[in-house]
Parts: sequence; structure tokens; C-alpha cells
Amino acid sequence: MQRFEDVGYSLAELCRLNKVRIHQQVFFLSDVLRDDGLRLDGKYLQRRPSSATWSKHKFPKEKPRSRDFMLWRAALAEIVPSHRSSEKLGGFVSPPHKRWEWRFDRDTGQLLHIK
Repeated sequence: MQRFEDVGYSLAELCRLNKVRIHQQVFFLSDVLRDDGLRLDGKYLQRRPSSATWSKHKFPKEKPRSRDFMLWRAALAEIVPSHRSSEKLGGFVSPPHKRWEWRFDRDTGQLLHIK
């Protein structure tokens, strides 16, 4: 939310963006980026299905409107231009809350899809 405020979104727009952020189960900029910390994870551009859980934390229920998602997509494009971050994020400083769908098992050398 701080990034959105820094680029000049109004209080009313920040409230709308926050509804979407909560619905999408996002805490940090790193949540909307892929595992390389550079590219936008496209799933965050679409409405999270109500049956999907993208975080290990429990978020309040929000029902953002379609126009709020349009603003969300535009705002993400502004802070992650061309769907690529200009700065690479560092390593995790604490265990992530984001649920990752894919994991690499180093012991077996297998890529696993977690459901």
C-alpha cells in the first residue's frame, strides 16, 4: 500500500486498492512477484477464486468490485512496469505466508505441484 501511496493514489483509490489487496491475500510487494523477485505473478491480476487460499494467514472477507480490480491492475502496472520489477528483492527475512503452488524437492530432483 505504501508503494501505491508513494506514486500518488488518492485516499479513495487507496481504500479501493486495499479491498483488492485483502481479497487477494497480499501483505507485501514480494507477494505479487514470482519466485525470482523480478516478475509479476499473473495470478494476482485476476480475482482470487473464493475457494482458493493464497496465504497461510486468515484475511478478512472483502468483495471488491470489477472497477476496483481495474484500478488494481493499473496500479500494479505502475509499480511493476512491464510486469518486471526494476529492483530485485533480497532473500526472505522470515518464513513467507504465501502459499506456493510449485516446489522443487532437492532430495529427489523433482518439481512438485502442491494442491
